[in-house]
Amino acid sequence: MLSVVSHELGVTLTQQSVSDKTNEIPVSTEILKAFDVSGKVITTDALLTQRTFCYAIIEREGDYVLPVKDNQPDLLDAIEKLFQGVPDTLSDDTTHPILGEPIHIHETVEKSHGRLETRCLKASTSLNAYLDWPGITQVFQYRWTDKNLNTGEETHKIHYGITSLKPEAASAERLLTLRRGHWSIENKSHWIQYLEKMPPLSDAVLYHKSWQQCGIQHYPYYDLQGIQLSLGQSNISLQNLNLQLTL
Repeated sequence: MLSVVSHELGVTLTQQSVSDKTNEIPVSTEILKAFDVSGKVITTDALLTQRTFCYAIIEREGDYVLPVKDNQPDLLDAIEKLFQGVPDTLSDDTTHPILGEPIHIHETVEKSHGRLETRCLKASTSLNAYLDWPGITQVFQYRWTDKNLNTGEETHKIHYGITSLKPEAASAERLLTLRRGHWSIENKSHWIQYLEKMPPLSDAVLYHKSWQQCGIQHYPYYDLQGIQLSLGQSNISLQNLNLQLTL
């Protein structure tokens, strides 16, 4: 099932099933045609980081912020190598030690429930001429560290991504916000889908309140002007520059 969910409203705007004879990649391109994505930003998971999907977004005058993983090995390798020379400890804008070109950096630190979470996003335009990818204007590295303040144990994760948004339209801070927003909706979407499958009829009333709070409502002809969206289970997020939408 491929869904479009509003960040702002917390509702599913439309859904489209994916048959066993195909996959989410062609379906996602088709579902874009149902919406005016001009001036909006689309985020999704790595499955849909595909040339055809990105081209379809750019062709409709939208933008994308997408993760890069092993399903695009050459793209991932190039981005990993770019950031290998940039010290992990930096939290302010710098220049690449070899290329001498700007690296834009934004870091956040949050302390809650005995844990310290540090998120750092580094963005660069250095690969624009090298990478043959529709609409690409920046690549980025996202580093997350979670420290248990009671035990001192740390967990580290590193992700990479691409975007068609130029630095003047999306700073490192903005890119970090867009990715975090998508992950938040993605997590909620997975929980909602679990609820959809689990409650028996006798428990329907008990689930009703949570159902509404989680935005289990469908508006297939919703007016998307000025609203951010995301498409999900591959979770695609459509977001304009002021609002956030996730699938």
